[in-house]
Formats: sequence, C-alpha cells, structure tokens
Amino acid sequence: MVGITFIEQLKHSWRQILYWGGGLALLVMFVMSIMQDVAVPQQYAEMLEQFPPAMLNAYGLSDAAAIATPDGFVSFAALTYGTIALAIFAVVAGLSVTANDEDAGIMNVLLALPIPRWRIIVERTAAYALIMVAIAMLEFVGMFFGTFLIPDDITIDLSKLFLGSLNLIPGSLTLFAATIFFASIFSRKIIATGSATALVLGSYILNILAEVVTEDSFGYFLGRFSVWKYFGTQSVVLNGLNYTNIIGLLLLAIGLVAISTIAFERRDIA
Repeated sequence: MVGITFIEQLKHSWRQILYWGGGLALLVMFVMSIMQDVAVPQQYAEMLEQFPPAMLNAYGLSDAAAIATPDGFVSFAALTYGTIALAIFAVVAGLSVTANDEDAGIMNVLLALPIPRWRIIVERTAAYALIMVAIAMLEFVGMFFGTFLIPDDITIDLSKLFLGSLNLIPGSLTLFAATIFFASIFSRKIIATGSATALVLGSYILNILAEVVTEDSFGYFLGRFSVWKYFGTQSVVLNGLNYTNIIGLLLLAIGLVAISTIAFERRDIA
C-alpha cells in the first residue's frame, strides 16, 4: 500500500515535533520575556558593535545595528538558534531514513517485505520533511505567544517573524537531503555521520570566513557554496524572502534525494 511507510514513520517520530519545536518555542518565549523595554535591543546592538565581523557573522549577523529593533532582536535570538537546531535535526533525521536501520541490521528484514527500496527513502523523507516544517512552525507559535509577555508599547511584526520561520525550512531540507545522500552511498553509518557532520561544520566555517575577506578573493567565491549563506535569517526579517535562494535550495534537496534513491537501490545492504 502506497503511503504506509510514510504513515508509520509519522506515527513513530511525531513526538520529535514536540521535543524540538517545543524546546525552540519555549526558548523564544524566554527571550521575548526579557525584552521589557525598547532599550534592551539597543543595548545588545551597542555591545555587539564591539565584536569583530567574523564573530558577528558566526551569529548570523552582518550588521549589529539590525538587532536594535524589537523585530531584529527577536529574529536574532530566536531564528539563529532555530537555524542551528534544525541543522542538527536535519542530520539526525537524515540518518534515520536508512543508516540507523542498516547499522542495526533491521534494513534486511524491512526489505524482505514487499516494499520497494525507493518507497523507503521517498516516504520516510516526506515524513521527516513534514516534521521539520512543523518544528519551524511551532517555533513561530512560540513567537506568537511571546508577544503576550512583552509590554504593549513594544511592537512586534509577526508577519516578518513568520517569514523568518518559513525561511528556516529550505536550508534545513538541503542539509537533510545531503545526509540522506551520504547514507545512501556509504553502507557504514559512521562514515555517513562523519560526512554529514563535516558538511554542516565545514559549510558553517566557510560562511564565516567568506564574510571577512574581499569580494574578489577566492575565499569569498567558495563562500557561495555554503548552505549557511542562504539561510539568511537576518536579511529575511529586514528585506523579506529571497525566492531565488529558496527555489535553489529546494531544487538541490530534491536532486539529492533523487540521486540517493537511485544509489540506494543499486548498492548492497550492509
């Protein structure tokens, strides 16, 4: 029956929405609860202005003045941690598609059932993708309820924060798809895990370094290949969604899943 693997995966993993999304929502509400005065964001911005550009970029900021407003402060505190959390979850979920079962010896039993290999990857991927969307939206729910914890004279534009929450999804799905790709070509879980972790950390470091070199340097060019460059949590709140980045990341994720499906069907199971 088509969709049974999708449904079973959701039944098994839906609680992760509460664990990850609920944790982010509580963190957002805590951040918003300490913003009891419009001067709080301005004080944080003045403090961060003393930091070097590389350190600012490590926090997802290109300009410390961007967090001087309530919207900027909440997006900096909430969406930055949301990006990191979803990147970690992307690797964890990607390994759960095939690598965990293969490492535990369960995949051979699963494949003995009349279930094509491609359905295992496609339907499990769809289930976890839905979970990642739900996590991002649950973080926004935390932002919504957080508005009740701040004084009435502080205005928060929830539409901008909603767009910022949506923007977490494409980059996370790309890292998720990349992890699935590594797990589909490497039969050993430790190699797949190391490759995915190296991609996340390497891409993060590359993005930091690319922002502190000149635009005509080779390092800046390499920075274009960093997934973190296209999360753009700060720019989304300030300037709106970048649809070119979103479409590019989603197409890359779909392409990686397609290649993963073909590779997994053709190789032997460990």
